[in-house]
Amino acid sequence: MRERIAALILCLFYGTVYAEDVLLKQGAGAVNWTTGIVTATGVTEIPDSLINNASAKRALTNKAKLMAYRNLAEMVAGIRITSTTTVENMMLTSDSVTAKVDALIRGAKIINTEDNGDLISVTLAFDTNTGFVQAILPEEYTLAIPNRRLENNRAFMSAMWSKLNGITFWPQVYADEVDSMATINTVEELMYAKRLYSWLLKYDKDLASALLKNIETFEKQNLFTGILIDARDITDFELAVIPTIRNLKGEKIYPGEIYSFSNGRMKRPVSYDFSMKDAWKNKRIAAHPLEIKALHTYENRKSDLVISNAAAELLISNEHIKEVVKRASVMVVIAN
Repeated sequence: MRERIAALILCLFYGTVYAEDVLLKQGAGAVNWTTGIVTATGVTEIPDSLINNASAKRALTNKAKLMAYRNLAEMVAGIRITSTTTVENMMLTSDSVTAKVDALIRGAKIINTEDNGDLISVTLAFDTNTGFVQAILPEEYTLAIPNRRLENNRAFMSAMWSKLNGITFWPQVYADEVDSMATINTVEELMYAKRLYSWLLKYDKDLASALLKNIETFEKQNLFTGILIDARDITDFELAVIPTIRNLKGEKIYPGEIYSFSNGRMKRPVSYDFSMKDAWKNKRIAAHPLEIKALHTYENRKSDLVISNAAAELLISNEHIKEVVKRASVMVVIAN
């Protein structure tokens, strides 16, 4: 009964909790990785002799509240930040982080107090969307994003030279390529078209112009409202506040320099869900997210996800998507 009441109050304070929310229960608390809410409960027993003693019950309620704060502190300390560190690790290495996290925990809201005659329980809720990431990261913390020009992709150039089999025949070959890409439907096709466009600019501006129209049509028709990463097939992925998104080379794509950790309005870099359907409904990315398939985790970093180079380059090169990423409109759907 106590859990049902707490759940209803959470819905009232923090919005709908979907059936597929990523909820990790541990001890006397739980972390909701979808909403970013951490809850913890403290419980004290009411002696028979004090059942009708109001002042004693107030003291017991305060005791339960202190226990809830202690349990909440333990829950928060155990939260994984990245593949290589937890909140506890950050607090052990920085008095400043410890002070900031303690202050945030003291500001947790009491969402439920219950007296069932035998026990008094107090449940607290802590919102990691409000100042939490700033508190746990040092001011100088950055994650550099690759800065490279698409036309300098050597692998693509090499493939093009091999395909053309001599510069003499390039016009018809490129014309066929442009015709075959009259409609761009996928991220991979878009990135291929952009690379091809950079080449065409050097040799045939008319063909380049035709291809550019196809590129612009795709991008205008796909003004994405968020990034939805499908990691349902990645069974060894570990939840973290700041998972890193990498390309096939292992280069960090997100978070990066376009995502400001010093932004006072900054929220959690990502949110999680078990359901693609529920993720699409989430206001963080609704209502037209760009879907990207996660391929695997990166080496022994189980909170780092690898995506295709084509998808990674789109996140870097598309100005509209950069703005989406900058707003942290990113969700990851994981295996249930």
